[in-house]
Amino acid sequence: MYQKGGPSDALEIYTGPLSDKVIDIVHSKQLILAGEKVERNSSANLGAWFPLANYSLCRSTTNQPHLSPTSKAQSDDTLLCHCLCGGVGFTITRPNARSSAFHSPWPDLIKPYHADPGADSNPRDAKWWLSSDATRYLAGTCTCISCVRSSGHDIQFWAFIPRTNILLPDGSELNFKNPNPEAMGTLKQYQSSSGVYRVFCAVCGATVFWHCDARPDLIDVSVGLMSGGGGDLLEDWLQWWTERVSFIEDAHNRALANDLGRGLRQWGLSRK
Repeated sequence: MYQKGGPSDALEIYTGPLSDKVIDIVHSKQLILAGEKVERNSSANLGAWFPLANYSLCRSTTNQPHLSPTSKAQSDDTLLCHCLCGGVGFTITRPNARSSAFHSPWPDLIKPYHADPGADSNPRDAKWWLSSDATRYLAGTCTCISCVRSSGHDIQFWAFIPRTNILLPDGSELNFKNPNPEAMGTLKQYQSSSGVYRVFCAVCGATVFWHCDARPDLIDVSVGLMSGGGGDLLEDWLQWWTERVSFIEDAHNRALANDLGRGLRQWGLSRK
């Protein structure tokens, strides 16, 4: 996993695939944020989660993708999502009655699996993927080795979205069992472990979805594909979990993950 280009024509290697011995000599120094403007003191972008004394901020100059003519216009009630090449496009709708009409085990993000093997059971059927007022979806960070290896990045940002709230360009709900090839665009899927599936764009390689047999009605959606309100953190749509980084015990880049964990907790406390 690498890319080449830019003014220096340098070869840029993704850190996720690096071996544990090599990652120990890699020092993360810069955060590259999407959009046009860097606001160092803003609490609405990822820079607020990292110590600015340790990391510099810059903005990506990547051009926006050419979207399909079938892409729907975004409104206050829909969140447009697309990959870099535009081969994958879908919308997310606001939570509704169907968004909580199913059961899901707890994620490691909230109930650490390493501390209690039965922590994921959710016997009281908490609807943990929705905000307390049921207007936004939970989002969080993951540093599990599977996400790191598959995306190429040390941190993966996921939002937990009910499948019924994910609509394809033809207006149909996301359906992995009986997919409509035309509506699915350039999506491809593979089974990364028993009962676990990762979905990506076959053209630009963007990470798109994660889903599993244990909770088929709740899909992890890559936050990087979302274009919406509320700043970089999409806070009009997402409520970020700040108390833990998922699978931080297995983090590939422990220094970066630890900085993220501390920054998240401080950011969360500052907003209470």
